[in-house]
Amino acid sequence: MPPEQTWAVAPRYVSVALTNACELRCPYCYAAKKPARLGAEEISPWLRELNRNGCLGVGFGGGEPTLHSEFATICQKTAIETGMAVSFTTHGHRITEKLATQLRGSVHFIRVSVDGIGETYERNRGRAFDELENRIDLIAGICRFGVNVVVGDTTVWELDGLLDYAERWGAEELLLLPEQGVAGRAGIGESARNEMTRWLASHRPSKIRVGISRMADLSGIALADAFPMEDRLSAHAHIDANGYLRADAFTDQRIPIQGSVIDALTELREAA
Repeated sequence: MPPEQTWAVAPRYVSVALTNACELRCPYCYAAKKPARLGAEEISPWLRELNRNGCLGVGFGGGEPTLHSEFATICQKTAIETGMAVSFTTHGHRITEKLATQLRGSVHFIRVSVDGIGETYERNRGRAFDELENRIDLIAGICRFGVNVVVGDTTVWELDGLLDYAERWGAEELLLLPEQGVAGRAGIGESARNEMTRWLASHRPSKIRVGISRMADLSGIALADAFPMEDRLSAHAHIDANGYLRADAFTDQRIPIQGSVIDALTELREAA
């Protein structure tokens, strides 16, 4: 094992909510609904500092990050100024030829949120499933991508179909995000969790990887964990759209970033 003084100070991965804005109204969405936005000049010093301290990747989200007027600029600056892998999570409906051209070469992975198939997707997301399919080729032309699905009572029964779609579209990953309890909703129910667990244990072999969020209750689920002894804040931290550092997007404990994101990280670790 390398000596402790050579360990990275920053988390391996940091997620950043660029904006709380989103034109969709998904009932299970955990994102804050109060208007907030981070600017490119505000974010860039934080990302350079994280890069210097060993962070390997940044994932932009929101809200819907493609609604941010400086989104392409932020991705481009991050790719130029740091050595971190750049990713973002999107509903996909705002990806255009122009935006795809701007992002190409600056983004390394895209996560597309696909909560169900056909009518299930349309009830959950309020957008046409066919419209999403029409965007997939544009997304695939930017960089590698994966499919995210919020797993709940309506979507858990469509995991086989979602895996089929992910394969057909050329995705590299199907990531399961068990629904979290937010906005008065209880989160994933017992029957849906049991079905998800059964599916994970028995789904057909696939050429794409299948993963599950670390935010889930993983008891009883067999997983391959490359970092079984890693503490929470060494794995991941989250910056919200108000400029606060959190352990993740769901926790209330937060530290304002006042100049140094590493100082905020130290304070968050001490408060944990």
